[in-house]
Amino acid sequence: MQLAPSALEHAETALRDPAYYQLYKRLYHFVKKFKDRLPSYTHDEVSAVTLHEETELFTPYVQMSGVL
Repeated sequence: MQLAPSALEHAETALRDPAYYQLYKRLYHFVKKFKDRLPSYTHDEVSAVTLHEETELFTPYVQMSGVL
């Protein structure tokens, strides 16, 4: 059984629907509550992060003659 797509599944109609904004607000609230409950980073955790440059290998650009 195939169902017709909801109005919230189309960007053209979702942005005009007040239910979209209510749903988005509720989801944002849940994510914000979750993030607020996470422990904050300590100074040692933040200062221990080091970034290393990684070299990546790329194949050279090859120009093919006679091909448009």
